[in-house]
Amino acid sequence: MGLPLEVRGLVLTGDEGERILHVPALDIATGTAVALRGPSGAGKSTFLHAVSGLREVAEGTVTWDGADVAALAPERRAAFRRDALGIVFQDHLLFEELDALGNASIATGFARRRDRAVIRERARTALGRLGIAQAEGRRVASFSGGERQRVAVARALAAGPRVLLADEPTANLDRETADRLIEDVVALVREQGLTLLVASHDPHLIARMDRVLEVRDGTIVEPGREAAVA
Repeated sequence: MGLPLEVRGLVLTGDEGERILHVPALDIATGTAVALRGPSGAGKSTFLHAVSGLREVAEGTVTWDGADVAALAPERRAAFRRDALGIVFQDHLLFEELDALGNASIATGFARRRDRAVIRERARTALGRLGIAQAEGRRVASFSGGERQRVAVARALAAGPRVLLADEPTANLDRETADRLIEDVVALVREQGLTLLVASHDPHLIARMDRVLEVRDGTIVEPGREAAVA
């Protein structure tokens, strides 16, 4: 099952100390699929980095299932990401010299010996569900953008996360490829009961989510509400 997220008084700042984003209150229930939209540069990726513990916060708390990730030491934050989160980055971050299965099962390099076979099997299963099982032995250097994104999604799911974070997962994909990816990812998330938080401009993807949040004037709000979300 997924994890619930609770954000309180979150302030994120830039290199010069300027405030980039403010989230007074945000609650996301376990297993909910949520889209975060807003103009480029509004802070969507910054927010994903903050809730995953990849970015320090200036103020506030980021609590997953009762644990304030923002307050954890760096090594404990890394352990939380490894154990609970699957992250799909906008630029894929794949290893060109590895094949699809090698990339999708990269978490085996950080896992306990007894968990490695399970992770590799999850990676193979995810590649199959995402429609590229036949290409699992090909080096990703030969892959299209859509195939690369599917490998990135399979990698995010292979370690058995309870939360999936995705940053513009359909960016730079043609409409047909993007729609197929949306269908497959949403199906996998629903089946596994994951909490999903995705930053996106894509109206087709946004329409499939349970909730839609927006970044307006440096604050995350929910359309239809006057104030910040709760």
